[in-house]
Amino acid sequence: MEKNTGKFMKELWTLLLSAGKNESGVPQQFLDAKEEETRKKQAEVDRIAIEIQKKKEKEEESRELERERIKKMDDEVERKANNAMEPASKHMLPKGSIGHAEDEKETGTRNGARGRKG
Repeated sequence: MEKNTGKFMKELWTLLLSAGKNESGVPQQFLDAKEEETRKKQAEVDRIAIEIQKKKEKEEESRELERERIKKMDDEVERKANNAMEPASKHMLPKGSIGHAEDEKETGTRNGARGRKG
């Protein structure tokens, strides 16, 4: 301690003079250091807030892309279902049509049924 006494006293005296000049009684060097620390903390808080906001936006974008993908898949399934129904309905004959009655006659003949004359 003895070899650093001069340096210590000089720093102490500088701080005391600075504190005497300030209304608050706190050395300006301490006030500046505290202000810088506060600025750094605020910058870190801001950085974290921005990072969180970016993650939220990215998650929302991912959700939106997923919704669009699902909608496209649903639309495609519906389109395929509609296309599958169309060809079958074009080839079907309504009940009571000539083709249907002929099928019944053939079925009756094949089963051994005989028509009655009357």
